[in-house]
Amino acid sequence: MVIDSIAADPLVKRLIARIAAIQEGVVHASGLWGSSAPMLAAMAAADSPRIFLYVTAHLDEADHTRDDLELFLGQPCELFPAWEALPGEGPASGEVEVERLRLCGQLARCPAQPHPHRRAGRDAPPSHRRAGAEEPTIIVSPILALMQPVPSHDTLERNTLHLVVGACPPRTPSPESLTAWVVDRGFERLDLVESPGDVARRGDIVDLFIPGETHPFRIQFFGDTVESIRRFDVSTQRSIESLSDLSVGVMPKGDATSRDDTTDFRAYLPADTLVILDEPAEIQEMGLLLENRLGVSKGLFEAREILGRYADFSQLHLSRFPPAAADGEASFHFGVSALTRFEADAAEAVVELGRIAKDHEVHVFCDNAGERQRLTEMTREQTPDSADRLQIRLGVLHGGFDWTRTRTVVVAHHEVFRRHHLRRRVHRVHAGRPLESWTDLKPG
Repeated sequence: MVIDSIAADPLVKRLIARIAAIQEGVVHASGLWGSSAPMLAAMAAADSPRIFLYVTAHLDEADHTRDDLELFLGQPCELFPAWEALPGEGPASGEVEVERLRLCGQLARCPAQPHPHRRAGRDAPPSHRRAGAEEPTIIVSPILALMQPVPSHDTLERNTLHLVVGACPPRTPSPESLTAWVVDRGFERLDLVESPGDVARRGDIVDLFIPGETHPFRIQFFGDTVESIRRFDVSTQRSIESLSDLSVGVMPKGDATSRDDTTDFRAYLPADTLVILDEPAEIQEMGLLLENRLGVSKGLFEAREILGRYADFSQLHLSRFPPAAADGEASFHFGVSALTRFEADAAEAVVELGRIAKDHEVHVFCDNAGERQRLTEMTREQTPDSADRLQIRLGVLHGGFDWTRTRTVVVAHHEVFRRHHLRRRVHRVHAGRPLESWTDLKPG
């Protein structure tokens, strides 16, 4: 969702041109409030072939940033999640592990070059990258996620099976070896798959419900040759889509992974990745706090060590206040203003919105069509003179701002009416098989 008046700001254009040209070093952008920082990042990433890694200090902030980026970029962004305590602990720990492995596998299969500062050996990229593999544009990560190790390339490859239509052993596993492999890694063998972590085999058909996925996969063999791979609906058993290949990455359960089998997420990023630090000082402070609270001896990298490693990449630092010392040519100050709180009364808040619209370009983002319709009706009733000057749009925005350089106000519906809600999207919702009788009931 491009806001044309802001995109046309000459200072924005100069910043984006500088980011596109930077090969090393740091660019600073300050004077940013609300969701203006993710908006700038989205505009820079829109036409860039590079991967952007957007780092935040807090877990919730990473979720909010992804929402804002997806709004302004107009496409999904990836979240590199963190365990909220130590690796493997806390709520949804299994889903967090699967999401981390999935993203590492996706990056490993991209036709990108590793960073020149990476060590050879266990950090070297695997040989199974395929041309044309889809790669993410922006990855959002809290600092805690970067402090937590990931499997090295070799370890990930050893624990990943690649299924390809038309292939047979040794290029792809047989039905027997596929079933045994996932059962050894904690899958439960059932007659029918119902939830993530289930596997079922019926003759030449193997159904897999991979944790982190919303739908299971059906792999049909002809002998030992993979005849088809389909994603299907667990409740109707009907196919949703056909796939040409499928990679299944699952780490062994119960085995402690040695430090020699792990690395940091940087090992999966291409050399030209742009690292964005949203409030660098706050990120460093949070990293040190987490380090003291959780302890680096229990599977975490030191915050200072991790931030030092990412200094090998070109960086964009986003902040509310200008840095104490920065290269003048690489420092951009936008002077964005935070929005004042709207009136508590809904009708008065709409009138206030109308007053702002008299001398500003105003964009209001609503979470759903119902909110947009109701706000449109209220503006026509309360502020008929300025109702047509309000641009009421659909989209999730977390923090409004006043882009004073172009007299453009961007605000979220929940800010106008003081309604706040928490969005956490690590958990994926999956359908279940309908119960056919009370005998189907079981614990869990």
